[in-house]
Amino acid sequence: MAEEIISSIKTIHGFEARTKMVKKYDDFLQQAHTEGNKKSPNYGVLFCVQYFCVHAGIALCFWQGFRMFQSGEIANAGEVFT
Repeated sequence: MAEEIISSIKTIHGFEARTKMVKKYDDFLQQAHTEGNKKSPNYGVLFCVQYFCVHAGIALCFWQGFRMFQSGEIANAGEVFT
């Protein structure tokens, strides 16, 4: 909606529809804010679990790589990164 208003700013200014467009845009923002408040906890839990799994996997890889380096299975620590 904001893109449409900006692209036709001459027409809106000519018909003095600024206040009507601002009110309509504010209504859209209020609806988006309400929807965002509903979805926020769900996204928080979802991303928390997702990032935990990624970081836990990386930590496990480095832990196993360090153990392999310590026991002599791999020659240098650079192979852990690859």
